[in-house]
Amino acid sequence: MRTYLPLFDRQVFVAGGDGSVLLSRDYDRSDLFRLGGATSLRGYDEDRFAGNVVARGLVEYRLQLDRASYAHAFFDLGYVARPGLGATTATQGWHPGYGLGMHLQTALGRISASYALNPQVQSPANGRVHLGLSVGL
Repeated sequence: MRTYLPLFDRQVFVAGGDGSVLLSRDYDRSDLFRLGGATSLRGYDEDRFAGNVVARGLVEYRLQLDRASYAHAFFDLGYVARPGLGATTATQGWHPGYGLGMHLQTALGRISASYALNPQVQSPANGRVHLGLSVGL
C-alpha cells in the first residue's frame, strides 16, 4: 500500500508499507520470503534476509524532474522473523535503510539508481548502489 501526498509544486511525500506472512507446521528455507535489495529493503544486498514474517515500511520525499521522472530521499524500515530451521535458531529483528535515488523515464524504459546505507555500514564508501532497468514493449 502507498499514499502519495503532494506538498508543493513538483514535490511529493510518499508513505507506505508491505508485508507477507507464512504460517505452517514445517518450514523449508525455499518457502521463506526474501527481503533486501533495490525493490524491497534498500541499503542491504539482494535477498539479505529471509523469514516467514516480513514487512517493510517506507517514506520518501520526491522531487519531480518531469512528468515521469523524479529524484528522492528515502527511509525504509524492515522487519524479519525467521523460524528455527534445522540447526539454526529462530531470529527476529528490525533493519533500517536510508539513502538517495533517481527514477528516469527514457526512450529505452525506466532507469532507476539509488545509493543506500544501513547502520552496519562502516563508512559511506561501503554503501549499496542499486541499479534497475524496466523495458516496456
